[in-house]
Amino acid sequence: MTMKSTKPYLFRAMYQWIVDSQCTPLVLARTDILGAVVPEGYAKDGQIMLDIAQDSVKDFLVDDHVLSFKAVFGDDVCQVRFPMVAILAIYAAENGKGLEFGPEEDENSGDQDQSGSPELRVL
Repeated sequence: MTMKSTKPYLFRAMYQWIVDSQCTPLVLARTDILGAVVPEGYAKDGQIMLDIAQDSVKDFLVDDHVLSFKAVFGDDVCQVRFPMVAILAIYAAENGKGLEFGPEEDENSGDQDQSGSPELRVL
């Protein structure tokens, strides 16, 4: 049986834990992933770290596939968007406690073999 990714669930839980602990949540994300949207000139080596505290962002959304919000960069309010596969870590700025995410499994893995057809088993 193919299951949903745990990343959005763990991300939301860690975000809430960091906020409830009165710390500042930071997200580390890849910017070289298709669908990642960040203002030009702020990423370094294909990655960006951003403060995602409630008073730092607006229209914050985390669903099963994307993290998005608006934030101020320089004098401009910009839309930021990361597909879940782009998220590398979430942690507290004050103490570094949080969670790093490993590489996502291929969404075609699980109950399928290399040919992409379902693996059948006799029970």
